[in-house]
Amino acid sequence: MSLWKRGRQYWTDFTVNGHRYRKRPGTTNLRVATRREREMIEEARYGRLPVDEQGPKRLSEAIEAYLTAKRIRCSARTIELEEERLSIVMRHFGDVPLSAITAGRSPTFSTRVMTPASRIARSTSTLACCLGS
Repeated sequence: MSLWKRGRQYWTDFTVNGHRYRKRPGTTNLRVATRREREMIEEARYGRLPVDEQGPKRLSEAIEAYLTAKRIRCSARTIELEEERLSIVMRHFGDVPLSAITAGRSPTFSTRVMTPASRIARSTSTLACCLGS
């Protein structure tokens, strides 16, 4: 368990039952932050504090999570179009870590893979949605 100051606010980082928690106690006072950190640890022990869930780490996982969420609220045709567009994205980038997809790699995607301007805009916006931008 640790407590540190980031800017003016304190933050806490602790692990309970194998789950990591990184939370902001919401104060600039060290004594109050220490007290709230202890309260948060107790809440985590009893399961009343939500666990910080990490999102997908690789492009294929992000695409699958995106399509799963879309399937709930969209028609089959929309899903089909999204899968087609995202297959182009996967072919270009491969199954890379999300951190490897940078602004420097996106222009090569737009110019090398897609020629019609409308397809560039659709695939780029689909990729942005998938990555959570």
